Amino acid sequence: MIYNLIILIFISLTSLSLADTAEDLYKKGEKTSSISERNQYFNESLQHYLREIPNHTPGSVSHYNIANCYFQLQQYPLAIYHYNQTLAYHPRLKIAQKNLEIALQKAGLESASEDSLKSILLTPFVKLSLQEKSLISALLIILATISLSCYIWKRCPFLLNISKILSIILIIFTSSIIYDRYIAPPYGILLNPAIPKHEAGEQYIDNSEKPLLAGSRVKVLDLKNEWVEISYKKEAKGFIKLDQLKLIRR
Repeated sequence: MIYNLIILIFISLTSLSLADTAEDLYKKGEKTSSISERNQYFNESLQHYLREIPNHTPGSVSHYNIANCYFQLQQYPLAIYHYNQTLAYHPRLKIAQKNLEIALQKAGLESASEDSLKSILLTPFVKLSLQEKSLISALLIILATISLSCYIWKRCPFLLNISKILSIILIIFTSSIIYDRYIAPPYGILLNPAIPKHEAGEQYIDNSEKPLLAGSRVKVLDLKNEWVEISYKKEAKGFIKLDQLKLIRR
C-alpha cells in the first residue's frame, strides 16, 4: 500500500510541465461524453507522455501513464505492452497489475497467473526490479565490508559471522542479477495477430491454424534477421516477424 502510494506520488511529481498538461488532458477525456472529444484528449495526453520517455530513467513510471492512454483509446495490445513494461520496472505496483488484467480481458486473453510453485518460491526476487536488486546488492557490499573491517579491528567472532551471512545473501542477489540481465530469455507482446511459422520465412508452413491474439505475451528464444523464434502456449515454438512484437525491457 505504501509502495503504491509512493509510486503514484512520484507519477504526479515527474516532469511537472508536461505531466500536468498531459494529466489535465487525460481528465478532460474522462469527463467528456463525446467519443470524438475523448479520442482527441486521450491522443493529445498520450503524445505528451510519449515525449517524456527519452528523458526518463528506465525505472520511471511514464509507461503506466502511456498504458492508461492506450487503454482509453481501446488500443489494448499497446496498453498491455506498457503495463507489462511498468511491472518490469515496478513489480509490486498493484494498480498496474489490476489494469493489465482488465486490458487482457478486453483483448480476449487469459489473465497471467502467478500461483505456480516457482513463483511462490521466488517471490522475494520476482517482486523486485533489476534496479532494486542492484541497490540492495550495493548496500550488502557496504554492510559486509563494514562488518569485516570491524571484525579485523575488534576480533569479534559475531562480526565475522555477520559478514559471512551478508556475503551469502550478496551472492544470491548477484546471481539473480546476472540471471535477469544475461541469462533469462526476454519476453515480448504481440502488436498484431500472428501465425507462427515452422521456420524463419514466409515460404514455410504455419505452425497453427489459428493466429496468436494481439496482446499475447511470448518468450523470445532467438533472433534471425527479420524473424524471431518464440515460445508460446505450453512451450510450443515457432517464428514470427520481428516487427510483429515489442520487447519488454528490464
